[in-house]
Amino acid sequence: MQQKPSSFPTRVIIVVLLGLAAVRLGWVDAVMQWFNPAPDATSHVLEKPASDPVKRATAPRPPERQVDAAATYQQAKPKAPKIEDSCQLNWHDEEAVADAQARFSLLDDNLEFEKSQFRLSNYATVNLITPTLSDDYHQTLKARLSAAYTQYRRFFQVSAPVPYQINLVVLPPRYYRDYISQFGSFSNTSIGVYFGASNTAFVKYNSNYPEQSLTTAVHEALHVFNYRLIGNMPKWLNEGLAEVFENTLHFNSDKVINVPSRYFKERLFMLSVLIDSEGSWQGADTLRMYKNSALWVGFLMQSSRGKQVLKALLQHEATNVCDELSAEQVIHTLIDYYPRYEEAFNSWSKAHLNTEYEFVPII
Repeated sequence: MQQKPSSFPTRVIIVVLLGLAAVRLGWVDAVMQWFNPAPDATSHVLEKPASDPVKRATAPRPPERQVDAAATYQQAKPKAPKIEDSCQLNWHDEEAVADAQARFSLLDDNLEFEKSQFRLSNYATVNLITPTLSDDYHQTLKARLSAAYTQYRRFFQVSAPVPYQINLVVLPPRYYRDYISQFGSFSNTSIGVYFGASNTAFVKYNSNYPEQSLTTAVHEALHVFNYRLIGNMPKWLNEGLAEVFENTLHFNSDKVINVPSRYFKERLFMLSVLIDSEGSWQGADTLRMYKNSALWVGFLMQSSRGKQVLKALLQHEATNVCDELSAEQVIHTLIDYYPRYEEAFNSWSKAHLNTEYEFVPII
């Protein structure tokens, strides 16, 4: 039987021609991309291994809804801690007040005390406990405290947010020493101390020098003004204000607020030294630091630029009564309002170095 000629060459030629045409028209690339698609830009987020791929593949598709991406992100963010605009200092710790009263009752019953109360304003009331003293002493103390409170509020333009009381206890030396020692204060040179928790100031009374207790009482009351009207503040500013205002209505001066002229004869510190000395007020230079603080605060109070500095500092302090301004914040405020304050202070202090008067007037 005659064998049919093979058609293989003809089929090969046809396949080759079709292949060339496919390449020419781009069909091969299209087919290859369909079998092996290029990875999507976000596919790496979706390619995390599934714990149950069968369940994920067969789970019914949830109905589509509009979702605000920004809102979803905000809900996922952890909430920021709540920041209080202000905080309240603990001025009336009931346990501390009760403890102070109990300790006070343990003093010698032979000592007779007089209790009185008077108001500095609608917000500030003074509770005064003293041994039997002259009416002149009581009237002088009331006049000085009232004047100091009025001048303080007027100068710094501040007022109390809520009513408060000032507890002042005047004690003879032995009673004063015995009482404050019960609270851990053993300083032999102390003439006044203020305990914030019980809101009570204790003042040592020396019958041979009654003027000292009057000055000390105003000094301790100023600490209450500072905390109640402003809040916490650096040591140099707190003590400087108390030192300046303690000389309110002094008999030997015709001004309301004064600074003793003998302070100018002390070794003077740069203000930056006082600002950086917050933790070193217990040492050989403690008294000198008190006096220098008084001079610097007095200097700032008696000049127009200095007033701006003090008001700016106290306004900053009053924004949060529990925080104290840092040394950097104080220095920046000084430079902003009074760039040449060191030079001006040196000139002012030299001008009063050899004054013949007992006091240098401030306001």
